Amino acid sequence: MNSCREESKTIALDSIDDAKTISFYESDIQADPVVGWLVCISGSSFGHDFRLHQGRNSIGRSLTNEVVVRSDEKVSRDNHAALVYDYRANKFYLVPENSIDIQLNGTVITNPVEIKDNDRIALGSTELVFVPFCRESFKWNKDAESHNRECNM
Repeated sequence: MNSCREESKTIALDSIDDAKTISFYESDIQADPVVGWLVCISGSSFGHDFRLHQGRNSIGRSLTNEVVVRSDEKVSRDNHAALVYDYRANKFYLVPENSIDIQLNGTVITNPVEIKDNDRIALGSTELVFVPFCRESFKWNKDAESHNRECNM
């Protein structure tokens, strides 16, 4: 669960200033480590990159998705597709959801399919390139629930 608390501290900024009270937020939000990226190479989100995290990453136009492809009317608002990272198997999958307009490397997909480094995903007028961080040479040892993470390299 994410939570933040506000604290105040009195500090002297330098010898000329009087002491000042400054508010700041201390967060106990745990990091959700990045497992890969999608990079938009064509379409309305050209040049943008999207971080991927363990588990399901929904793709669509709505801000409720983890990967938000704005201004592409051919992409569903919610759950056009999902990109799933399975940390146990250290594999990524592209899963069609509310659309049949999804291609992987130029081939229409209708069922979940494993994806690899530099695969091209086309949805609507948008083309994305998949760039994994977790791969054969690296993966997080601990599951995404753990705060202290180790890595294998």
